[in-house]
Amino acid sequence: MITALLHRFRRDCRGIAMIEFGFALPILITMTFGTVELSRYVLLHQKLDRIAMTIADLTAQSEELAETDVANIFAAVSHIGQPFEVNASGLVILTSVSRSGTQVTVDWQRFNAGAITAASRIGQPGLAATLPDGLVLLDGDNVIVSEVFYDFAPMLTGTLLSTQQLYHSAFFRPRFGALDAIE
Repeated sequence: MITALLHRFRRDCRGIAMIEFGFALPILITMTFGTVELSRYVLLHQKLDRIAMTIADLTAQSEELAETDVANIFAAVSHIGQPFEVNASGLVILTSVSRSGTQVTVDWQRFNAGAITAASRIGQPGLAATLPDGLVLLDGDNVIVSEVFYDFAPMLTGTLLSTQQLYHSAFFRPRFGALDAIE
């Protein structure tokens, strides 16, 4: 009787598909969420790079700059960053750097209404500027720098994925003379 029951149990294959599906489901869910998260991460980097380049480029196109011009340029940040809430999780810093003699200094700096705190990697107004190694300014040159900081929080948080601060920057030379002062 018991041997017949064991033979019948061994030949019965009705539950095998459900057991295999039970083993495969967590792997499929992990792969799906991983693909979505990776796509979000790549798109966010593209958006932050686009914000940095656009803000610096729009500023560099100006012949002269007023506070209202800077405010209008910063207004573009939320539109460029869609679908991400850049003003809620990010910060944009716009800086003018110039060289006079041997001194490379920060002329002025403006921040958008971002919700996070971050310090410019270029420097503070009136102090020496820190520029990338490949960027050389000649005497009298001016460069506009846009820095974008963003606190990226993955959808799947935990020990494997944690919040990290992303950084992008762009450097543009003004097209119509120095933009070393805001009127």
